[in-house]
Amino acid sequence: MSYHFINDAFVTDDKAQIPLGDLGLTRGMGVCDIMRTYRKKPFHLHDHLIRLAYSAKEVGLELPKSFEAIEALLLRLLERAPSAESTLRILLTGGESRHRFLADRKASLFISAMPLTLFSEEFYTQGVSVSTTTLERPFPKSKTLFYLPAALAVKEGERWGAFEALYLNEKREILEGGTSNFFAFKNEALITPGDERILHGITRALVLRLAKEHFPIEIRPIPYEEIQELDEALIVSTTKEVLPVTLLDGCPIGKGTVGEKTKKMMRLFKAYVENGAWPPLKISRHEETPASVFG
Repeated sequence: MSYHFINDAFVTDDKAQIPLGDLGLTRGMGVCDIMRTYRKKPFHLHDHLIRLAYSAKEVGLELPKSFEAIEALLLRLLERAPSAESTLRILLTGGESRHRFLADRKASLFISAMPLTLFSEEFYTQGVSVSTTTLERPFPKSKTLFYLPAALAVKEGERWGAFEALYLNEKREILEGGTSNFFAFKNEALITPGDERILHGITRALVLRLAKEHFPIEIRPIPYEEIQELDEALIVSTTKEVLPVTLLDGCPIGKGTVGEKTKKMMRLFKAYVENGAWPPLKISRHEETPASVFG
């Protein structure tokens, strides 16, 4: 059972309703952020809220409530959620509009607490296969509701058993996954793209923080032709955590097995989660969000 905050009311799945005229539904005007809990505590909640505000600013939406109010609503939802752990989703949409195309009021707010679904343990011990696509994600710096390119790319990749699809730019450089950020090890260095056309993920920032004491870090383009030179690869996200990649477009990464450096990153991530302190990540791009974005 999932619980939701919709139209200033707490409801269950069978009572959840969204107006048919909502611009998020009719025009795709909206942004979102997704996080999970550990021991019923939202993981890096403040960082996710800051990114939500940044995404809203990028598409011209105004948050209808303060961070403190949204956090309070999330915690009230979690009190109702019977599952041990939850996936939390915050949606901001253009709402209903007299204009029927542009938002003419503060954003509509929808919050959901859903039972957490874990990926197969085999993914973490054996690694996953990913494919690539030249489709583009509009507003790449923001987490918008427009996931059609990612969905189409994943559907195409499933024909070859791919779990995730990676975007390539016009130079055939790897950018990011449809729902993840991409990292690779080459020699001793941990490499990740730094292109302006990627989403600065919360887990990406955390992996960079955890890795800096253990590996040289290179934030640079990763040309497609470099795939055969990589020793290890991984994708990261809130729900995937640190997930090894052993095949890319059918080409084995390194030895085609989960590498020792990736295993170390997985251990570092697990230890960080279990510690429970979770200091703010302060992602520079998101920290620039002006106060005017709040209602």
